[in-house]
Amino acid sequence: MATWIAHLRIAENILKNMDDLDSIAFILGNVGPDSGVPNEDWSSFNPPKKITHWINEENNIDAERFFDKYIKNNFMEYSKYSYVLGYYIHLLTDIEWRSEER
Repeated sequence: MATWIAHLRIAENILKNMDDLDSIAFILGNVGPDSGVPNEDWSSFNPPKKITHWINEENNIDAERFFDKYIKNNFMEYSKYSYVLGYYIHLLTDIEWRSEER
């Protein structure tokens, strides 16, 4: 999965072209999925990545399920939309990152 700094830089670049987003909420959405609380040895996080990264039965990130549930045909307040869109971009970035690692 991509590093938090990669997610931050991608968010910054997207914001250069989309000035109609709440930039703070969008950046938080981009780093939020990796912001779980670690255990003592940092071997696991709460909530677990399976939850925060929408991992399906095939051990893949299911970004489309996230999109269908939270974005598609869903009208929401400006800041919430910016956060949710950032979260979705995070998932897409991790999918691409994983495909590059293989």
